[in-house]
Amino acid sequence: MKRILIVAATEKEAGILLNAGGGFEKEDHKIDTLVTGVGSMNTSWSLLKWFSVNEKPDLAINIGIAGSFKKDIATGDVVIAVSDCFADAGVESGRAFLTLAEAGLEDADGFPFRSGKII
Repeated sequence: MKRILIVAATEKEAGILLNAGGGFEKEDHKIDTLVTGVGSMNTSWSLLKWFSVNEKPDLAINIGIAGSFKKDIATGDVVIAVSDCFADAGVESGRAFLTLAEAGLEDADGFPFRSGKII
């Protein structure tokens, strides 16, 4: 039986999956749902806890808005990120927010980055 883990930041994003009980079987698939909380730290911590007590899934799918509020992407649209950045990791400098690379704390082209983005 294939194991699938579906990860969402909020209960609203997980919606119908939670209404189905959060974990269920469909044909030859066992599907689990994990609600992590918003942000990379909450996601990392929740996944660490989940993996410490559950068998490794064959596939993990992250669902939700992924922090995007673009009006041209409707609820239910399927998208694939082609680049990403850690927009919440940085330092405040006066009234400005600097990325770690802009603050000189990280190489903008060091793995896994290219010009400050994960490609």
